[in-house]
Amino acid sequence: MAKAPRVTPGELADIRRRVLEQGGLLGRKPCPRPGCHSAVVQVGATCVCLTCGWKRAASEWELAARAFSPAEAAAGRGGEFRALVALIDPKRADKLLHGAGAPAPLPAPAPEAAAPPAAARQPVLRRIPELDDRAPPVLIYTDGGCGLNPGPGGWAAILWTPGEELELAGGAPRTTNNRMEMTAALEGLRALVKPSRVTVVTDSSYLFNGMTDWITKWSRDGWTRKGAPIPNHELWEQLARAALGHAAFWAWTRGHAGQPENERCDRLAAAMIAAVRGGREAPAHRARKERHEPLRRLAGTPTAPIWLAP
Repeated sequence: MAKAPRVTPGELADIRRRVLEQGGLLGRKPCPRPGCHSAVVQVGATCVCLTCGWKRAASEWELAARAFSPAEAAAGRGGEFRALVALIDPKRADKLLHGAGAPAPLPAPAPEAAAPPAAARQPVLRRIPELDDRAPPVLIYTDGGCGLNPGPGGWAAILWTPGEELELAGGAPRTTNNRMEMTAALEGLRALVKPSRVTVVTDSSYLFNGMTDWITKWSRDGWTRKGAPIPNHELWEQLARAALGHAAFWAWTRGHAGQPENERCDRLAAAMIAAVRGGREAPAHRARKERHEPLRRLAGTPTAPIWLAP
């Protein structure tokens, strides 16, 4: 009988590190390998067992049943991730971890002499996860700009989730309008502490079209266009990875048209530009407050499929 395909020890170590830092998406069924039955998570277009490294194409497995946080993943430190099975099947998890005759945890794979270089990893087409109602809903309003383009710049993001709001802002001494628009969205997504159902609201057509359309071709072509690197390619790749950690949608709003959060972001970004001009090289702002009005329902366009190496 042919052996079940598995990821390499180096790849498995990298996957474990990522779920411990970012959380992830848990499958509806545990690993099918006899003696294992541990948690299976989505990794791009593949599903992988966190204990033994068994893998299968995501299209052939039942995934995205449950988003889990880094804190929940932390139960798997030391190579034992069966505790995560309790999130989908508590009785099975109890038998695996405490029942009579339960198999001993599989040892963590031995480290390889060297993990494969990033350039050797083949990109796969990745899509945003399907999250259920247990994933928190979040609206992220963003804006960014420069006094001169290029020149001193500022960005701002307002994260709104039921019950609270977080303001973020920052600045840079020499940048561009587009980089500040992208940075606002990137920092907003990075501020999320668990996989979320998020809609990013921007007045930048460059950012909106990039994340909902152009990014598929750019990423397929190695972040190039006509043989040359696309402008801001490193920010686009960072945005891609940040967005794919969530059910991330995008909505466009007209700037300076009276939309309250967009206007607030504009003022915050302008304050950051003024701070840079006043001599502060990297000004920053962060403020949290309660917000009890119902979260708005906005129609958004999903993040386009993106080609990324695992």
